[in-house]
Amino acid sequence: MAGSAVTAYRHGLLLLAAAVLCGVAVREAQAQVKPKTLAPVTVFSKFKPTNLEYLKSLKAMPVKTAFANYLTATKQPYLPNDKVKMANFAATLQKLVDDNAGSKLKHSFGINAFTQMNFTERARFLSLRGKSRTRAQGIADNAEFLRQTSGTSLADMEAAAERMYALAAEKTAAMRTSAAQTDDEISWFDSFGAIRKQGTITSSVCNAGWAFAAAAAAEGASFANTNYVVSLAAKQLIDCDPGNSDGCNGGLLEPAFKYIVTNGLTSEDELPYEPKKKTCPTRLSKKSQLASFTPLPPNNEAAMLEALRKGPIAVAMTVDAGFQQYNSNIYYSDACTGSEKPLNHAAVIIGAGRDVVDGTPYWLLRLRYNEAAA
Repeated sequence: MAGSAVTAYRHGLLLLAAAVLCGVAVREAQAQVKPKTLAPVTVFSKFKPTNLEYLKSLKAMPVKTAFANYLTATKQPYLPNDKVKMANFAATLQKLVDDNAGSKLKHSFGINAFTQMNFTERARFLSLRGKSRTRAQGIADNAEFLRQTSGTSLADMEAAAERMYALAAEKTAAMRTSAAQTDDEISWFDSFGAIRKQGTITSSVCNAGWAFAAAAAAEGASFANTNYVVSLAAKQLIDCDPGNSDGCNGGLLEPAFKYIVTNGLTSEDELPYEPKKKTCPTRLSKKSQLASFTPLPPNNEAAMLEALRKGPIAVAMTVDAGFQQYNSNIYYSDACTGSEKPLNHAAVIIGAGRDVVDGTPYWLLRLRYNEAAA
């Protein structure tokens, strides 16, 4: 079917309107390398020691040398004499080394595009519009939340993680007795095209994770219906969705899905992504269209798991400072708990499973933080 136009009418695409994800494993999704399944071969815990040694080696270098090494390793614009960015990098690197030294955390932190950014710059990549009246206020609110959560001590992180692991063990035992939970491993890893970058620190940043998440969920629904991978145009949502008229200044998932149900989406080839909002094209071919979508109840992991069996699900989630420095293994943060926490970002859950070493359950998100924010 390669090269053909595919229109996928999928009933019951599942949108989670408000999820707070506390046990999360994130893995880079590459369009060119697609394993058939994620588990049971995944051993997340093996990555942490290697990453810590690398960070220690960076820390041992003169800061200017380490900063230049970082810029090259993460494929950032090469600005080795930027003293402000260098200072941000040095401070973040020290915290990464300190936090990775903890023995009770399953996840590890690593360097990426965010490592050299201040909190305001980091907040520009959080894509949900939220309750703030203006985009500027939204950035300021998210920047303050990132600043607050960046100060969490290692002892507090480890205590929170231990509470989560104990609760997860109890839930795991209960789930074993439920017929709905007999299949622990779900993966829609093969369902998508390439991940798009939102921009870099030196370029315009299109704050459109909401559009990427909605388009990716539609791609997954199309794959579930046709077994055909199609890259759909998130740019069409940015330019054309009247329910998210701010485009690159943040948006919401539900209006995006309403647009896809009404209008469908064209392909990424026909309308390539670029980090800016433009006039909506007058003529676009329709490559995929949803028949419907279904909001899920907030924070209901059983409903999420059942929905995930039918296809990938888009989620609104809380991203804290630690999450932006995620490197490997199963991430947990107390910062994501509580109804007062901001739902500041959108993503797509493409799988669920358990670490084969200790059985810790996780959700698999489609993100990429290792070379640039995406």
